[in-house]
Amino acid sequence: MGAPAQAAACQRGEDCGFIPADPPDARLKVAGAVCGTDGKVDIAAYEDIMQCWASEPPPEKHPDPRQPGVRAGEEVPKGLRMWDDVRDGIASKRTPGAGWVAEKMLLSGRKKFSKSFNIRICGSWRLAFLLARLQRHVWEHQDLPLRRVPLHLLRSPQAKKRLLRRQSSAESSSGKRLLRRRSSLEASPTSGIKSLRRRASEEESEKERRRLKRQSSGDDELGPGYKKVSKLNKVLDRIRSKIGAEESNAIAKEVA
Repeated sequence: MGAPAQAAACQRGEDCGFIPADPPDARLKVAGAVCGTDGKVDIAAYEDIMQCWASEPPPEKHPDPRQPGVRAGEEVPKGLRMWDDVRDGIASKRTPGAGWVAEKMLLSGRKKFSKSFNIRICGSWRLAFLLARLQRHVWEHQDLPLRRVPLHLLRSPQAKKRLLRRQSSAESSSGKRLLRRRSSLEASPTSGIKSLRRRASEEESEKERRRLKRQSSGDDELGPGYKKVSKLNKVLDRIRSKIGAEESNAIAKEVA
């Protein structure tokens, strides 16, 4: 079997001999990729398929030991690189790592966006390569900015449980807040109306009390000390003064 035919057979899920077959999992495609809020592939969401490559041979038995995890006939996309601290002689690290790195140059051309897939976390060179390649494809097909949430079409059972717990918790909290807000809003109009009615009644009572007080004291709307002046009052005042004058004259005559 030639390299291209062998690669095609591996894509169909057939046993390729040196590397266990890839599962037909939709999460390994761009449309079903499970990513975090930063647009990077979530390795933990692929825990349930990590055992598919448990019998993977050591790197020296891969088709290209310099690129472990890559099947014969597969191309390594631009922006992917393999690293191996042991091979590179970096012994200063406490826990040397190895795996694949997906890199993307930002539009400014000055900074590089990257995501590492360590075989210690992925469990195999094959999954590390598949996820790194998937990350590159996600970035290439992503129309939204990198700091936005991409599609989350499929999730592992563990991730689904975590998502459901977060959703139920959020819904419960938001539901409680909504009920409290609704009860407050429902109670508020009634108490507000009662308060307005009470205030209006008190104001009317105070106005009526002031009006009666002014009437009893003879004050007009201008306030205390201002008598109501009318033609009738003037006539009555003249009559009173005339009567008073006549009585005074009569008393004076009698005395004389």
